[in-house]
Amino acid sequence: MIYYKFARRTDGTLKYIFTVNDKYNINFNDGCVYYSDDEIVKVNDLFTVSKMRIVKNGKTWLKHHIK
Repeated sequence: MIYYKFARRTDGTLKYIFTVNDKYNINFNDGCVYYSDDEIVKVNDLFTVSKMRIVKNGKTWLKHHIK
């Protein structure tokens, strides 16, 4: 399963860092936020996208992130 790693910025938005393919290689205690492929479409949070715009849910973030 694919997990997306995000850092929470000081303004509360989530900034994408990278994708992890195996949950056993994830340190969930590193202060970052992780969402699986299934979870991210249901998340109502603030995500930073290109040109520093902010979108308000994971489904919209995926639309801007995956081309």
